[in-house]
Amino acid sequence: ASSGEVNAVVTDKPGMLMNTKLMSDPKWEDQDITPLGIVLVGRSVVKILGPINKFDKVGVSSNYPGVGASLSGPNASPSSPSIGIALESNQDSGVKLVECALQISLD
Repeated sequence: ASSGEVNAVVTDKPGMLMNTKLMSDPKWEDQDITPLGIVLVGRSVVKILGPINKFDKVGVSSNYPGVGASLSGPNASPSSPSIGIALESNQDSGVKLVECALQISLD
């Protein structure tokens, strides 16, 4: 995450889980594979470090891999792209879950 690249946000409540047929393919039966839900676009909770206000742009935390931060706050990586906006405010300085509207660019 230090490069500021974001591919997706991991979720435990995906709207749709793709490629589930792969799990029943015999060539994978001896593998310990767990499907992983990801979000590219839409609403999802995101782990956020530090205070965030409703409608703040969300980016990558500079100190915690896999955690987001408000791009207007001190915890965001300077090179982080915006991955979406916060849909709620939370002034807790630690890591917490915040509902966000996501739109992750893959270019």
